[in-house]
Amino acid sequence: MFWKRNNLYNDIHTDQNLTAAWNAIKSNGKVAGVDGISVQHYQGNLFLNLKLLQRELEERTYSPQPIKRFSFTKADGSKRMLGILTVRDKIVQRALYQVIEPIFERSFEDISYGYRKNRSVTEAIEHLKGYIDQGNHWIAHGDIARFFDNIDTVQLGKQITRKIDNQMILHLIHGWLDQEGAFSKTEAAPVRKKGILQGGILSPLFGNIYLDCFDKKATAQGLNIVRYADNVILIAENRCEAKKGVNQIRQLLREADLHLNERKTIITHLENGITLLGKRLILCKHGKEVTLSIQDAQKPQLR
Repeated sequence: MFWKRNNLYNDIHTDQNLTAAWNAIKSNGKVAGVDGISVQHYQGNLFLNLKLLQRELEERTYSPQPIKRFSFTKADGSKRMLGILTVRDKIVQRALYQVIEPIFERSFEDISYGYRKNRSVTEAIEHLKGYIDQGNHWIAHGDIARFFDNIDTVQLGKQITRKIDNQMILHLIHGWLDQEGAFSKTEAAPVRKKGILQGGILSPLFGNIYLDCFDKKATAQGLNIVRYADNVILIAENRCEAKKGVNQIRQLLREADLHLNERKTIITHLENGITLLGKRLILCKHGKEVTLSIQDAQKPQLR
């Protein structure tokens, strides 16, 4: 169903919305983008800067600046590309988020927890416990391999247009997707249009929009799952059902051109215990009584 409010784009650049956007981003990230303007520098003439940005949005002359790209080496030796937005682009992305997030939020599935208001790890674990209390004591846990890097931005754009029918908002979004999708093995010469900016202001929402079809299909197939961002957790009655469920998850992810990280995918009985979402879950038996112990996972000791 389309969201057809004619003033939806105008909601982005109201005084109240832009001020709220500034307040939301001002403490996150001190490094300047490609224009060299830091948060502190921008704040030095905040009123004028916000008014200039507001005028660009009102006159529809705003366009996003290039993303400042850099790479870092992960613990396994692989490299990951990241990017930093300019302060002005962070404000506009946050302002847009504040307008469109409620539109998508109301249609998300109950099994989805990551990057959503009032849906924390605690609530996700309680959801899992509901399945476990029904006598399902096998668990499978995996994460989606390079999730943000592998999002099909064309398909994501189509999913967004199913809810948003405002051409100016779509123009903004597609402008960012075109930039964010241009990641490659070298910073100087992007060669592919796939993936969105990890750590970007809109990226968590875009990730949930992209996986909403997965959530809906998994729910329709009767899978006892919880998804927390790119973590997928399945509860099953026995090992056979757990393996079958993981295969269903693999197939649903393939339909979205995504894959489980097989090296990290685990299927086990809860009596063996499992660590996920920063928690340690283990099923304890005391005679005929069965209880689920949930504790904070211990962090590895530095030596």
